[in-house]
Parts: sequence; structure tokens; C-alpha cells
Amino acid sequence: MSASSSDAVDTTIFVFAKPPRAGVSKTRLAASVGDELAAEFAGACLRDVWDVAGGAARMRRVLAATDPDPSAYALPSDAPVVLQGEGELGDRMQRVLAAGLRDATFVLGVGTDCPGVDTTHFARARAALEAHDAYLGPTDDGGFYLIGLRVCPDGAFDGITWSVPTTLAATRVRFAELGLRVAIGPSWFDIDEGEDLRHLREHRAAIEAHAPRTAALAERLLRRECATHRPAGPTTADS
Repeated sequence: MSASSSDAVDTTIFVFAKPPRAGVSKTRLAASVGDELAAEFAGACLRDVWDVAGGAARMRRVLAATDPDPSAYALPSDAPVVLQGEGELGDRMQRVLAAGLRDATFVLGVGTDCPGVDTTHFARARAALEAHDAYLGPTDDGGFYLIGLRVCPDGAFDGITWSVPTTLAATRVRFAELGLRVAIGPSWFDIDEGEDLRHLREHRAAIEAHAPRTAALAERLLRRECATHRPAGPTTADS
């Protein structure tokens, strides 16, 4: 029996990721928890987000990678992969998302440092794209963890500075300049540095439900971060 139009796959989720490697992955977080634990965290988040994306209705998942070998990400060898290519993040997103729209009605792009996202985040974005050209899921640091597009004009991300508090606002301005109708979803969080680890405690239920590998690391991460920033005790001269 063929799929009905109401359940046919029409959306591609691109999971943007780099291989989780000590000394390379999550370098800002590594300043608080160390290179090895930061890389372990990056790998856990990646696989958790990948698994969630695999359960989203009417969507297929594709790894948007910097290394073509899925084993570098501890993913199955048959995981579909496209390469991000060269350039800054905006160049790579443009390349991947525009190409994705050749084969899908809608495309979504998600990072891997937003543990706890679930299929409702993806479903909400897809639904919004029925009546909008673009969708942005904001983070509380001024960026976004999820983007959705039904069109991707040339230069969609031109002039945007990444990983700063104005990234989301600049993206909205750029999309408005291009005449895109933009829907803004509910905010979530991402984890870039040690102080962001508090979200693992604040959103514990969501993490445990939808990011089990990350949840298993949470206490180790929090203890390490706490130890790194614990004030030193009094010296002999002070006592």
C-alpha cells in the first residue's frame, strides 16, 4: 500500500555536526570540564539529537558533516551523509539547505549542542513552514538552535555574524530584506561553555526523556564544572 499524502515524507532534517574529538570539539566548554569530557559530551549530544530526528514523522534525517565517514561520529555506516564544504557557517548552511530543497518541500537544520529537543520541535517547525518561508527556534543566548526553510535564496546568510548575542536578530533582519515570511518558535537552550551546563539540571526531565546519553554524563559534567570554578581556600598567610 502506498503512503497517503498526509504521511508522505516531505521534509529533510540536516543534523549539522563535526566529529567529536578531544582538543577540537566544544573548546569553550573544555575550558571548564577538560578536553576529553567535552568531546564525550559532544558525541553524546550528537547521537541523542540524531536519534530524535529519526523519530520525526514525515521527515528523513541526514548528517551534514565535515568528515564523510559516519564512523567518525559513532553513527551506523549506512547513515546518509552530505558534506558541509568550505567556508564559514553561513556559507555551509546555504550550501546544504539550498541543495536539500531540490529533493524536499521543506528543510530543517539543527545543531547538536541542544540536548532535550524532541520530535515536537521538528513538527512545530514543519507546520509553520506550511504558511511561512522560514522558521527560527531561538536560544536564550541570542542565537538559534533550529532553522527551517521552504525557500533558500542566494545570499540568505550574508552579513550575519555567528555565535554572538545578535545572531538571531541579524538573521531575522536579513530574511526580512529578502522578503521571507518568518515564524519564530519557542526558545530552547544550547550548551557552549561551562556556565551553560546549568540547563542540564533545569531541564532534567526533558534531558532524561530525549537525550539519555547526555543525561548519563550530566552529573560528571556538573561536578567537573563546579570543581573548576570553586574558590580556592585560604592560604596560610590568610589564616
